[in-house]
Amino acid sequence: MNKIFPRLCTSTLLVVSSHTMAANDLINERQNNQHNRIAQGVVTGEITRGEATKLGIQQYKIVRKEARFKSDGVLTKRERAKLQYSLNKSSSNINKKKNNDLVR
Repeated sequence: MNKIFPRLCTSTLLVVSSHTMAANDLINERQNNQHNRIAQGVVTGEITRGEATKLGIQQYKIVRKEARFKSDGVLTKRERAKLQYSLNKSSSNINKKKNNDLVR
């Protein structure tokens, strides 16, 4: 029993930490994808310079929010949910800006 318990605790800790890393990687991947969508929209003319600036500010605020959440060393489930919500709103805004009929 004494030998099994530490191994069980260690394996449980690894599973939890790998899940957290996967969630963090997903957030970072979404941020990178959104940045690339904005850049691609500017190149193709789907997004104006002004729209890109506003979207860039929104992305910057999400990065600052993520840094603030991680400042204590832990990104909780609630904080991840808040980041996902912000990323969802940002993604929606990018889509709206890319598909509006503004003259470029």
